Amino acid sequence: MMKVFLTGAGGFIGRNLIKKLHEQNIEVLGCDNTGGRDDIKKISLLDYDELKKQIAEFQPDTVIHLAAIALAIYGNTSEIYNVNVVGTEILLKVLSEVCKNKVKLILISTAGVYGNQSEEFYHEDLPFNPANHYSYSKMVTEYMLRQHPDLEFTIVRPFNIIGVGQRQVFLIPKLVEHFAKKSRELHVGNLKPERDYVDINYCVYILSELAQRNDMKHSIYNICSGVGHSVEDIIEILAEYSGHNPEIVVDPAFVRKNEVWRMVGDPTRLLDFVNGKKCSDFRKTLIDMYEYSKNNMI
Repeated sequence: MMKVFLTGAGGFIGRNLIKKLHEQNIEVLGCDNTGGRDDIKKISLLDYDELKKQIAEFQPDTVIHLAAIALAIYGNTSEIYNVNVVGTEILLKVLSEVCKNKVKLILISTAGVYGNQSEEFYHEDLPFNPANHYSYSKMVTEYMLRQHPDLEFTIVRPFNIIGVGQRQVFLIPKLVEHFAKKSRELHVGNLKPERDYVDINYCVYILSELAQRNDMKHSIYNICSGVGHSVEDIIEILAEYSGHNPEIVVDPAFVRKNEVWRMVGDPTRLLDFVNGKKCSDFRKTLIDMYEYSKNNMI
């Protein structure tokens, strides 16, 4: 039986990925800061000794490194670099020291490493141009892999992953909640920036394929749909479907000073890897999130 070690296992992507891997009869050992399940241990990425002990005992075939502080607006800059950069270096060191066979590492980076670009669709060969500390930290982790030639690695750059069960600290679930509650006012930042939104089920499908297959032609893959939507588009879809039209207030507190105005991925490389299987329709995912939020309001 194939064995996968998964960091950040208790997060949005992690929870869905564990379910997907279990469905495929893959043994999974996850870690995060909370634990609470037999297959998820409470281990900090910064705890070298415990991380080394667990990985040495488990001897994974593949490691999927999801754990990170992933909010672009997270206020504690030093903690971003401590967890995302120092934590990754500790993980890489442990893998080099204790894995008896050559382990495959899937590093989850971010499309944020591209920042603002002149290209309409962001392909994997574009130069780095990160616009916030989270994206800078992920750029550093990509460079760090070059110091570990003993590891076989694939870098994944997800665009905006969305779906049922996502925390409301992120834009889409926050908008969905306001429409489900029929809030009279909706406070937002810039309305014009376009993002490439990807359904969580497609994301974990891609990650499970990368974990199991060895026929990758490239070392870096976007996870994207190739279609962009602005905040205006999202509000329009939710208003049309729900029949609710809140007052839209552009709040300076939510306006980013260093905005990336369009971030839409080029899925060419990804689609070649999965034989043309595309992401599900954005509108369907958005409506699924709305219906779930409406039916599960406290």
